[in-house]
Amino acid sequence: MNNLIITEENSAINQFDFPEAKIIELNLNIEMLKKENGLDIFLSDFIVDHLAHEVYDTILAPLSFGNTLIDYLGLRLAFHIRTTKTPNQCSNIYIYGTERIDNLLTNNFSKIIYSNGVSLIDYSKSKITQALTSECEKLNSKNLSAEISKITLSIPKNYYDNHSISNEWAISRWSRILNKEDDDGIVKVNSAVNSSLYFKYLKTVYQTHKLKPIDKSELKIKNNGRILVIDDELNKGWGEIFDYLLGELNNNYIDNIGWNFNKKTRANIIDESMRKIIDDNIDLVILDFRLHPNDFEEQNIEDVTGYQLLKEIKNYNKGIQVIIFSATNKIWNLQELQKEGADGFVIKESIVNSSHENFTKQSVLRFKNAIENALERKFLKNIYSLLTPIIERLELNIDKKPKNYNLKIQQGKLLNYLEYLESSDLLLYSNSNKIEYCFLQLILVIEDIIKGFYSESSDKKQYVDVSIYEKAICLEKDIDKIKLMLKPIEGLDKFILEDNTIYKDNAYFNLFNNQGDRIPFNYRLNSVLYFKYKIELDICYKYSSLYKLRSKSVAHIGGSKVKEIDILNSVELLDLLIQ
Repeated sequence: MNNLIITEENSAINQFDFPEAKIIELNLNIEMLKKENGLDIFLSDFIVDHLAHEVYDTILAPLSFGNTLIDYLGLRLAFHIRTTKTPNQCSNIYIYGTERIDNLLTNNFSKIIYSNGVSLIDYSKSKITQALTSECEKLNSKNLSAEISKITLSIPKNYYDNHSISNEWAISRWSRILNKEDDDGIVKVNSAVNSSLYFKYLKTVYQTHKLKPIDKSELKIKNNGRILVIDDELNKGWGEIFDYLLGELNNNYIDNIGWNFNKKTRANIIDESMRKIIDDNIDLVILDFRLHPNDFEEQNIEDVTGYQLLKEIKNYNKGIQVIIFSATNKIWNLQELQKEGADGFVIKESIVNSSHENFTKQSVLRFKNAIENALERKFLKNIYSLLTPIIERLELNIDKKPKNYNLKIQQGKLLNYLEYLESSDLLLYSNSNKIEYCFLQLILVIEDIIKGFYSESSDKKQYVDVSIYEKAICLEKDIDKIKLMLKPIEGLDKFILEDNTIYKDNAYFNLFNNQGDRIPFNYRLNSVLYFKYKIELDICYKYSSLYKLRSKSVAHIGGSKVKEIDILNSVELLDLLIQ
């Protein structure tokens, strides 16, 4: 049998008394203990140095080897041995000391004694000899995860909760699969993940998979934009990861804030973030849910800083894309964030998730796709900049009594328009797949406004209301002929100012032989724009395609898709009509 005895400094145990065992003295590095996670790093290094190469049937370790007899660091060492991948991970472990087991129960690591393959024995020559010579069967590696999972280990005091644990774990996994482990902040996190007993405990319980670096070609994003990352843990590595993934690989403008949020109030965080968003003309915000230390204690989502900031962003401009990037996976939180306009969610990877093969890669690619989709919708920011004042003018017109003649529409109609536009407003930011419906809402308002200005008199003349006192004749009907003030060219998409008489044998005759609201929409549209709004017909031409798109592709099943320019032109046209 091959056995190992670990002794404390100045121990009475010697090679003469126990020739059947190898003896190693464990001397604590006081300077190392002063560092963050220093004890765990020291114990991890000790195990790698002494237990990674030679296989032992039995390992004996002292119960106490720190500055006091009641530190019981041997329990922690046994935990480290069980959770560190070495050939001795499942070796039998005996912890020798003078304390009764009852006195150890308040220690966080005492439950290791009750696991298979770990025993507490008296500090005596006879008991140590007995342990060295006993032929106990080692813990089966297949049972290791289940055995360790029986033990509950508390979250270290330097972490707020599981969200903080998941955050560092996600940084470690992402840095590895992106091959970005050498950056300063990430090195520190990886050191904690590799050495911290709590992380090692979780990795043992959930049996995480090894990572293969992801190919850069899979990380290419089609669209570009101005991106702001708001995260209070940027210094732990997210800053370096986002700079690489979004900036270096994909040439986006990328900036971040959050390095000093722990020193600010919630109001300060929100104000600073909004100033940055506005001053830098940001298209996309990657937003952490919890940005302030008190957020980890909040039960009401409305009091969480990330939620409040999301509301502020969407109140300013609903078209600014916001992706929530957080460790929270509570469905009720995600639902409330979605109600406030969140455009996407990426949940930071937890250790539980990592037990599934390829989860890390899928998580990174989901993030990439979310960014890509959000940047594809960045034009909505401009739409809202244009649409918001139009809605505000409508609201003012509704409040005015009597009606605003420039619109020539009753208050009831104005309320309908407001409902349409606010509906399109909702559709725009809630789901990009509904952009066609948004476009249709805009066109419905445009159509109705044009109908209000274009009408037919009892003498078969059709005209545009230029003002309260002035009408512009657009069309005159007779039995066998129709006189148009605007001549259609290029089908019914473009018009020129020229008298044009069409007869019954003309293909256009039946189209123009109708009542005012049945006349081809583009003719009515161009007439209103030219005679009332004094818009040159060459400029009017850009709006003619809107109705064709509405008729052939949106209102009916068609092959064309609504594009950014179509929405922009629709809003621009509304801006002309609603003065």
